[in-house]
Amino acid sequence: MSGPLSVVLAAFADGSRSTAQIARRHGLALDVVQAAVDHLLRNGQLEATALASGCPAAGCAGCAVQPACSSRPSRRRPTGGRLLSLA
Repeated sequence: MSGPLSVVLAAFADGSRSTAQIARRHGLALDVVQAAVDHLLRNGQLEATALASGCPAAGCAGCAVQPACSSRPSRRRPTGGRLLSLA
């Protein structure tokens, strides 16, 4: 059995670009996937590229890139769309 970090990293290698998609496909809680992504970003195994257009005022529901976006507002990170890819 693989741990969440391995599962998330393999999912990105296989072409997944959404934390929600990874959570659904692999039966992981979304907060576990996001914690794994945060760790992989800190370790340089994933890269996050900010969207040039930013987020729409209506929020994620009205965004065309929402399925591939990894935006999650927090105190540490401001709101804004990010596309994730392998480093």
